[in-house]
Amino acid sequence: MIDLEKKIELIIGKKYLKKFLEIYENFSSLDELSNINTVIDCCSGNGFFGLYLLLRNKVNIIAIDNNHTKKAERLESYFYLNHPDIMDRYKFQKLDIEKYKIPVIENSIILGIHACGDLSDIIIENSVSNNIPFIINPCCYNKYKICWKDSKIKFNGNLGDYVDNLRYNFIKSKYRKVILKTLNNLKNGSNRLIIAIP
Repeated sequence: MIDLEKKIELIIGKKYLKKFLEIYENFSSLDELSNINTVIDCCSGNGFFGLYLLLRNKVNIIAIDNNHTKKAERLESYFYLNHPDIMDRYKFQKLDIEKYKIPVIENSIILGIHACGDLSDIIIENSVSNNIPFIINPCCYNKYKICWKDSKIKFNGNLGDYVDNLRYNFIKSKYRKVILKTLNNLKNGSNRLIIAIP
C-alpha cells in the first residue's frame, strides 16, 4: 500500500510536496487554530494545497480563484474518483477577489499560497476587516501595496524584505499574534510565510 505522502508526491511533484509539508507543519502546530473547521483557499490556482489539506485534516475547503484551470479540474476529478468520501468537504468557487469580497465563515481561516503581488494585500485587508486568522505565502512583489500606501518609510534594499516587513508591522498593529517565517529550500521572494491570529 502506497503511503499518503508518496501518493501526493506522485500527483503534485516533490518540490510542491516539500513546501506543502513545511506550510502544513506550521499550520497544524498552532493550538490557536485547533477550532478551525473551514479553510478558505484564496488564489487556489491548481488546487494543490487545498486538496492536500483535505487529505490530511477533517476541515472543509473552499477553493477560490478567478480561473478554474484544466489542471485543477483534472486533479479534482482524480480526487472525486479515488477519494469520494472526502470530496463532500470540498467546493470550488470562481471569484475574482480584486472585485468581490472574500466570503467569511465562522471558525474559518483564509489561506493564500503564492498570492501574487497585491492579492496578498487583499487577503490581509479582508482578514483584518473581519478579524479572522490568515496565512499567506506572498510572491511577485511590486512597489504599489494597499496596506501601507501612506507609509513614510523609504525603500532601500531587497523589495521582498521591505514589503513583507511593512506587512508584518501593519498586521502586528491589528492582531494579537503574528509570525513571520522563512521557508526552507525555496528561492527568495516566495519563501516567506506570514501567520496572523486575532
